[in-house]
Amino acid sequence: MQQNIIDGLGQIVKGKIGLTWKSFLLIISLIVSIGLYLIIINTVEPNSNILRSMRRIVQTPNYKFFSGGEKGVYYTIVSTIQSGIRDENLSFEIENKQTSGGSENAIEVLTTPGSFGLVQEETIKKEDFIRDELNYIAPLYIERMHIILRIDKNNKYAKLFSYENPPVLSSNTDDAVLELFANSKISTGPVGSGSIVIASYILSELNQQIKDKNIDETQEIYNLTTKEGLYTIQQAYEGENKIDILFTIAGAPIKDVKALLQDDNFMLISVDPSFVSELNIKNDLNLRLTDFKSAEDEAFGKGIYKNSANVSALGSYAWLISSKDIPNKDILDVLRLMKEYSDIIATNLGVENTNSQHSPLKEMNFYDLYKTKYDRGSLSEWRTILIFFSTFIISFVSVFSFLLYILSFRKQSKYFHKIVDVINAYFPANTELDSNEYIVGNVPEDIDLPFQRPRVLDKQTKIIDQIIIGIQQILLLTKSINDDFQGGSLTNSNYTFLMNKIEDTRNKLRKHLGRRLNEIIERDTTYKNVNILDDLRIYYTAGYLLHEDYKDLKTLILDK
Repeated sequence: MQQNIIDGLGQIVKGKIGLTWKSFLLIISLIVSIGLYLIIINTVEPNSNILRSMRRIVQTPNYKFFSGGEKGVYYTIVSTIQSGIRDENLSFEIENKQTSGGSENAIEVLTTPGSFGLVQEETIKKEDFIRDELNYIAPLYIERMHIILRIDKNNKYAKLFSYENPPVLSSNTDDAVLELFANSKISTGPVGSGSIVIASYILSELNQQIKDKNIDETQEIYNLTTKEGLYTIQQAYEGENKIDILFTIAGAPIKDVKALLQDDNFMLISVDPSFVSELNIKNDLNLRLTDFKSAEDEAFGKGIYKNSANVSALGSYAWLISSKDIPNKDILDVLRLMKEYSDIIATNLGVENTNSQHSPLKEMNFYDLYKTKYDRGSLSEWRTILIFFSTFIISFVSVFSFLLYILSFRKQSKYFHKIVDVINAYFPANTELDSNEYIVGNVPEDIDLPFQRPRVLDKQTKIIDQIIIGIQQILLLTKSINDDFQGGSLTNSNYTFLMNKIEDTRNKLRKHLGRRLNEIIERDTTYKNVNILDDLRIYYTAGYLLHEDYKDLKTLILDK
């Protein structure tokens, strides 16, 4: 097989193969080789294929990064790592695209090739088909649902609560809290945001409890951005749509929320673990119970926000997602920049202590988590090209050689059968058997071994004609075999095998012809020197007689 591979490579280089067979073998080899390459590159790194890598050498990819509102945490994260990409002169660029929030981010990434996004985990349920079409890369940090309540004198329900007696959402929420939600103006976040998705689960559960207790309801729902909500909830705002409760989910702390909560007329609503369990069970979610405690000052009972140390909250992981056509190498660079620029991101978000455990991008080692799992697929453009050429060339030559081997072997088999047919047709028996039976040697009486005596046939001239036709058939086969070998559809080994068989068969026929001629000359004394010598000379010149046989026959005739 090794020799066939060498033969196949030689045929490719020389281009020596019939046009029809060459086209057929090349097409099959190309298809199989490309298929093998795709299997290998999809196993290693599907998004680092040869076309993408070669295009990348001459064209820098520009990824879109869908990141929410301009003042949001997501947008700030992306804006910060944009500067990191420029500073490090990486082999790609990103474009920060504003959206309404996590839910819209997921849809945008789904429909936009070469894009990133940031979403809350519960924005899209695990069984939703959209999740299967997106690349969920790694959770970055826990986003906390901030439920902000206005408790000034104009809110008759809210004044029932204080920092010592905060409203708490549970699987059996207190009636006073239910009445508060039943008769408040509430902003759940803009349409398309992760905030509105999770807020809808919360309000659905609370409204069911309100309905079960037959509490009158005048609830109004608004879809304001965090910026709009923070403005609309304040005392200075006198519009008709002034809200009482604001839902917003984000990494804590949020600078503007922290400033708002300095005012004693605002507080955070707490969440009981039973409420989180209820939401998860009923809606097949994976929400987590978290808090607003400050990791550095936890021993002193302090929180991230004013009076937030004892407030529990719903938590949802913020995930980095992408379309499935982005190489792991670029994903790792984005995660690395998020990790290395986390302090700058925290500063840009207005975090006072950038080393805080609750500072966005500080809660988990997302970069190492992803790198450990996918580092094997991080390929450079040149490594990708090398994989292509090594895989493609090796598989192409191997497949081509194998197909050539099959073709050559079939042709060898065809020619071998033709050689056998010539032998069977033009190598007639030299004798016939008479009817006289005899026993050779001392044979035991209990063993019957009859034999017939051989007798040379009389019609030798006809037999000689058959032998000559047989030699001619062998010569024609020799020409066909040589043509196929020159055309490239016979390998060296198959060609050598056939030529050996051809030469062996031809020599047998030539020797047989010599014996037949010798038989005629010995039997028939009427042959004269000139007549038979002319025939012998023609046979010898045409290659039908061996040199030794020609000499012996010539001597025999001249001696007669």
